[in-house]
Amino acid sequence: MCLALLASNTPEFFAPQEQADYVRFLRTHQETYFVLERDGEVVACGGVALFPDDAAGMQLDVNSAGLTWGMVRRDLHAQGIGTALLEARLGWLRTHAPQVREVRLATSQFTTEYYARRGFQVRHVTRDGFAPGVDAIEMRRVIK
Repeated sequence: MCLALLASNTPEFFAPQEQADYVRFLRTHQETYFVLERDGEVVACGGVALFPDDAAGMQLDVNSAGLTWGMVRRDLHAQGIGTALLEARLGWLRTHAPQVREVRLATSQFTTEYYARRGFQVRHVTRDGFAPGVDAIEMRRVIK
């Protein structure tokens, strides 16, 4: 069902070749991954990472966590579902990993503005880092 969410956001927000990375992530991810449903249908998903192996290359330490593979079904964008998913993940970190003071994520130029409006700041940009035409943008946010 999460693969259908990815497909709904491809190629606008994810490059087609990212599907293989996502499938590998779903098969091997050991940490918390949220799946939001509405009327029995999966409408959003996204995870948290406390350990570098699950953080898609992000450098994590005891005081940082990563957000992984967050997405909302394309036809439901701009309805607050992504914000609810983000807040659920940050809330989970506050409860289950209170030592975390900084949240990191790798996103693309297509969602940087969304995360910036929610307090994340760009730290590093790798042109074509995910795929040709899809930059890898590392963002961070301090949480309390």
